[in-house]
Amino acid sequence: MLKTMFKIVYKKSIFVVLVSGIFFAASASDYKLMKGDIISVTIFGESELSIKKFVIPRTGTITMQLIGVVEIGNKTIKEAEKLITDKYQDGYLKMPKVTIAIESFRPIFVNGEVRNPGTFTYLEGLTVRKAIALAGGLTDRASLRKINLVREGTDEIIDVAGVLDETQVYPGDVITIGESLF
Repeated sequence: MLKTMFKIVYKKSIFVVLVSGIFFAASASDYKLMKGDIISVTIFGESELSIKKFVIPRTGTITMQLIGVVEIGNKTIKEAEKLITDKYQDGYLKMPKVTIAIESFRPIFVNGEVRNPGTFTYLEGLTVRKAIALAGGLTDRASLRKINLVREGTDEIIDVAGVLDETQVYPGDVITIGESLF
């Protein structure tokens, strides 16, 4: 009986891990480049055309040799790679191989009733609880019922109180911890 229960729990755990991995892979491929991301653009075999550690500006554009200004803001990595490839193929290179690597994600922001509110480096797998820990933890006046998250690019305020470990944080997110009345 115990062996059977272990097999069932074990199989369910593997399923959860697989589902989580698929979800993260899907969300990583949908990641949109935005201001504050630090990227490198490599044109294989054309090192003089490549860019290393470039901070995407507020405009969401980069300037590449020969092709000029390219709008990559709010595009996925694949979309940006294709855009740059197409521009180089239009009269400059025969078969350019373009890759974009994220050197550093844009930061997250934690404010309100935490010990050290501010800007923090995004880390993959970051949850709201971990972000609060990065900010030094909650103050004595913090309310566990007033924890909100705003995703970058939206005005929607998401109530994440009660799901701190389950709620993933993404680059550009803003977490606000409210004050308790008592």
